[in-house]
Amino acid sequence: MLLGEKLFGTIAVIVGFVVVSMLISRALVLFKSKSSQARLSTVSGWTVALREHNLPTTIPHVTLKTRDGLVWTGQVSNFSANLELADREIVLTPPFSLGKDGEAVPYDSGWQRIVISANEIQWMAVSYQPATARTIADPEVDPDNSSMH
Repeated sequence: MLLGEKLFGTIAVIVGFVVVSMLISRALVLFKSKSSQARLSTVSGWTVALREHNLPTTIPHVTLKTRDGLVWTGQVSNFSANLELADREIVLTPPFSLGKDGEAVPYDSGWQRIVISANEIQWMAVSYQPATARTIADPEVDPDNSSMH
Protein backbone atom coordinates (compact mmCIF):
# COMPACT_ATOMS: atom_id res chain seq x y z
CA MET A 1 0.00 0.00 0.00
CA LEU A 2 2.96 2.29 0.54
CA LEU A 3 3.79 2.31 -3.19
CA GLY A 4 0.19 3.28 -4.08
CA GLU A 5 0.20 6.14 -1.61
CA LYS A 6 3.51 7.47 -3.01
CA LEU A 7 2.18 7.19 -6.56
CA PHE A 8 -1.06 8.97 -5.61
CA GLY A 9 0.93 11.69 -3.80
CA THR A 10 3.23 12.19 -6.81
CA ILE A 11 0.29 12.41 -9.21
CA ALA A 12 -1.43 14.92 -6.90
CA VAL A 13 1.71 17.10 -6.83
CA ILE A 14 2.03 16.97 -10.64
CA VAL A 15 -1.66 17.81 -11.19
CA GLY A 16 -1.42 20.63 -8.64
CA PHE A 17 1.67 22.02 -10.37
CA VAL A 18 -0.05 21.91 -13.77
CA VAL A 19 -3.19 23.63 -12.43
CA VAL A 20 -1.17 26.38 -10.70
CA SER A 21 0.95 26.88 -13.85
CA MET A 22 -2.17 27.21 -15.99
CA LEU A 23 -3.70 29.73 -13.60
CA ILE A 24 -0.52 31.82 -13.56
CA SER A 25 -0.30 31.65 -17.36
CA ARG A 26 -3.92 32.78 -17.75
CA ALA A 27 -3.41 35.65 -15.30
CA LEU A 28 -0.33 36.82 -17.25
CA VAL A 29 -2.24 36.68 -20.53
CA LEU A 30 -5.08 38.75 -19.07
CA PHE A 31 -2.65 41.26 -17.57
CA LYS A 32 -0.71 41.58 -20.84
CA SER A 33 -3.85 42.03 -22.96
CA LYS A 34 -5.12 44.80 -20.68
CA SER A 35 -1.78 46.63 -20.62
CA SER A 36 -1.30 46.47 -24.41
CA GLN A 37 -4.71 47.82 -25.38
CA ALA A 38 -4.79 51.05 -27.34
CA ARG A 39 -5.13 54.08 -25.16
CA LEU A 40 -7.70 56.76 -25.84
CA SER A 41 -6.19 60.20 -26.01
CA THR A 42 -7.47 63.74 -26.00
CA VAL A 43 -4.61 64.93 -28.22
CA SER A 44 -4.24 64.37 -31.93
CA GLY A 45 -2.02 61.77 -33.55
CA TRP A 46 -0.01 64.65 -34.97
CA THR A 47 0.79 65.92 -31.47
CA VAL A 48 1.65 62.44 -30.23
CA ALA A 49 3.93 61.65 -33.19
CA LEU A 50 5.52 65.08 -33.67
CA ARG A 51 5.82 66.28 -30.07
CA GLU A 52 5.18 63.66 -27.41
CA HIS A 53 7.30 60.87 -28.96
CA ASN A 54 10.02 63.30 -30.02
CA LEU A 55 12.99 63.37 -27.65
CA PRO A 56 14.73 66.65 -26.73
CA THR A 57 17.79 65.44 -28.68
CA THR A 58 15.91 64.68 -31.91
CA ILE A 59 14.03 66.52 -34.64
CA PRO A 60 11.06 64.89 -36.39
CA HIS A 61 11.29 64.33 -40.13
CA VAL A 62 8.25 63.31 -42.15
CA THR A 63 7.49 61.62 -45.39
CA LEU A 64 3.98 62.42 -46.50
CA LYS A 65 1.84 61.73 -49.53
CA THR A 66 -0.48 64.41 -50.79
CA ARG A 67 -3.80 63.89 -52.55
CA ASP A 68 -2.21 64.64 -55.93
CA GLY A 69 0.18 61.69 -55.43
CA LEU A 70 3.32 63.69 -54.59
CA VAL A 71 5.53 62.32 -51.81
CA TRP A 72 7.30 65.01 -49.78
CA THR A 73 10.07 64.49 -47.25
CA GLY A 74 11.39 67.19 -44.94
CA GLN A 75 12.26 68.26 -41.44
CA VAL A 76 9.27 69.40 -39.38
CA SER A 77 9.62 73.04 -38.40
CA ASN A 78 6.14 73.47 -36.96
CA PHE A 79 2.54 72.33 -37.19
CA SER A 80 -0.80 73.60 -36.01
CA ALA A 81 -1.78 71.18 -33.28
CA ASN A 82 -4.94 72.52 -31.70
CA LEU A 83 -7.05 73.07 -34.78
CA GLU A 84 -9.55 70.76 -36.40
CA LEU A 85 -7.84 68.41 -38.85
CA ALA A 86 -9.16 70.27 -41.91
CA ASP A 87 -7.60 73.52 -40.62
CA ARG A 88 -4.20 72.11 -39.68
CA GLU A 89 -0.98 72.74 -41.54
CA ILE A 90 2.51 71.32 -41.32
CA VAL A 91 5.63 73.36 -42.06
CA LEU A 92 8.64 71.54 -43.51
CA THR A 93 12.22 72.78 -43.82
CA PRO A 94 15.11 71.38 -45.89
CA PRO A 95 16.48 69.01 -46.76
CA PHE A 96 13.53 68.25 -49.01
CA SER A 97 12.84 65.23 -51.18
CA LEU A 98 10.05 65.10 -53.70
CA GLY A 99 8.72 62.30 -55.81
CA LYS A 100 5.79 60.37 -57.11
CA ASP A 101 5.01 56.66 -56.76
CA GLY A 102 7.77 56.09 -54.19
CA GLU A 103 10.55 57.63 -56.29
CA ALA A 104 11.51 60.53 -53.99
CA VAL A 105 14.72 62.35 -54.92
CA PRO A 106 16.48 65.28 -53.24
CA TYR A 107 14.74 68.50 -54.15
CA ASP A 108 16.79 71.70 -53.91
CA SER A 109 14.31 74.43 -54.77
CA GLY A 110 15.99 77.14 -52.75
CA TRP A 111 12.85 77.32 -50.62
CA GLN A 112 13.27 77.63 -46.87
CA ARG A 113 9.77 76.44 -45.88
CA ILE A 114 6.97 74.39 -47.41
CA VAL A 115 3.52 74.65 -45.83
CA ILE A 116 1.17 71.75 -46.55
CA SER A 117 -2.49 71.77 -45.55
CA ALA A 118 -3.71 68.72 -43.62
CA ASN A 119 -6.65 68.19 -45.94
CA GLU A 120 -4.12 67.63 -48.77
CA ILE A 121 -2.30 64.84 -46.87
CA GLN A 122 -3.25 61.20 -47.45
CA TRP A 123 -0.72 59.73 -45.01
CA MET A 124 2.35 60.75 -43.02
CA ALA A 125 5.29 58.73 -41.69
CA VAL A 126 7.54 60.15 -38.97
CA SER A 127 11.17 59.48 -38.09
CA TYR A 128 13.32 61.15 -35.45
CA GLN A 129 16.77 62.35 -36.51
CA PRO A 130 19.51 63.48 -34.12
CA ALA A 131 19.54 67.24 -33.56
CA THR A 132 23.32 67.46 -33.74
CA ALA A 133 24.00 70.30 -36.15
CA ARG A 134 22.42 73.56 -37.21
CA THR A 135 20.83 73.41 -40.60
CA ILE A 136 21.47 75.84 -43.42
CA ALA A 137 17.73 76.40 -43.72
CA ASP A 138 17.25 77.23 -40.06
CA PRO A 139 20.54 78.54 -38.61
CA GLU A 140 18.84 79.76 -35.44
CA VAL A 141 17.98 76.18 -34.41
CA ASP A 142 19.66 75.34 -31.13
CA PRO A 143 20.14 71.54 -30.87
CA ASP A 144 19.99 71.80 -27.07
CA ASN A 145 16.58 73.45 -27.25
CA SER A 146 14.91 71.89 -30.27
CA SER A 147 11.31 71.94 -29.04
CA MET A 148 8.78 72.99 -31.63
CA HIS A 149 6.41 75.92 -31.12
